[in-house]
Amino acid sequence: MKRSGILFALWAAGNVAAAQLTVAVTLAMDAGTLSDLAAAVARMNDAVPSRLVVRGIPVRAGWEKDAYGRAPAEKQRVLKAELSAAWADFARQLPRAGVEIDPAFFRRYRITDAPVFVLEGDETNEGCEGNRPAVVVRGNVTAGYAVREMRAALTDEPGADSSLKEVLRRLEGLNLW
Repeated sequence: MKRSGILFALWAAGNVAAAQLTVAVTLAMDAGTLSDLAAAVARMNDAVPSRLVVRGIPVRAGWEKDAYGRAPAEKQRVLKAELSAAWADFARQLPRAGVEIDPAFFRRYRITDAPVFVLEGDETNEGCEGNRPAVVVRGNVTAGYAVREMRAALTDEPGADSSLKEVLRRLEGLNLW
């Protein structure tokens, strides 16, 4: 992942909150939308660590019913090859941004439809009781629209996390949209 050296130096010095922007997507989305979001994530990564996530790898119908652990070695090789091919096909569709598999993220934010944009703040912020403060925007919107909606949500909340406001200010400064 590409990060600005100055941003990293400020973060390491404790002047910038540790934040992460995650965009949850699915293969059911339009290829053009996926490509646009991948490009936006790659650019936003210059301002804040950003990632694109999927719930899982698209595989053939019935694949999950094949018992990998109890299968003979040859069957395991076939299943592993199918899984690798499915992942390669999916990753090839998003060449500008890395994509990660994170089903726990989908569960944590109860994501059933995509895209969903989540900006998570530093988990050490006071008053968060072990949870990272987060701003979530759901719906088929552009990255720029999501950033503006996040900014509005933080502005409207009393006692909103000022570190997330700073992160959003940096994202708005990218002028991608």
